[in-house]
Amino acid sequence: MNKDEEFEDEFEDDDEFIDDGTIDWDDPLGIKAAMNQPFYEKAIQVKDLLHGCKNLEEGQENSKTFSKMFNPIVQNSMILNIIIGQSYAFKLYDEKMTAMARAREHCVWLSKAINDYFEYLPKTDINQKMYRLVHEEMHDFQLAFIAEVNSYKTCDYVPDPWGVFNPPGVDSADFYS
Repeated sequence: MNKDEEFEDEFEDDDEFIDDGTIDWDDPLGIKAAMNQPFYEKAIQVKDLLHGCKNLEEGQENSKTFSKMFNPIVQNSMILNIIIGQSYAFKLYDEKMTAMARAREHCVWLSKAINDYFEYLPKTDINQKMYRLVHEEMHDFQLAFIAEVNSYKTCDYVPDPWGVFNPPGVDSADFYS
């Protein structure tokens, strides 16, 4: 018996894995489920807008400096899209909220980084318009984020003993009584 066969035999009879139904195994990253969802589409719009801003800045003076500052912003917006896509793969409230907490963390970082970036740009007319456009898009994204979280079914959850990701009205102390 070679090593590959030993490996297969070792895990073939493994009954310890229990599929609890919380992940869609046909779409484990949630990308198929996320397609055509308004919140995911809004995240794609933010990413595309930020990528367009980066391309616009490349033609201006000091573009290398600004490009180095803006690359992490574009990369973070891509990561944000992945996290949001993953949230659609989850079925339980607490799993979705965990993913959305990660997404919110990236949104906060993005907002701060965008504000810092535009503070360093020369105060030209095009840069001011770009800032307003990005700021408005991030505000719309925030509203879409709130609507998405409010749409989650609060009846499907596993109690969080820390109380962080429990649905509204669920007190973690109730589980220790």
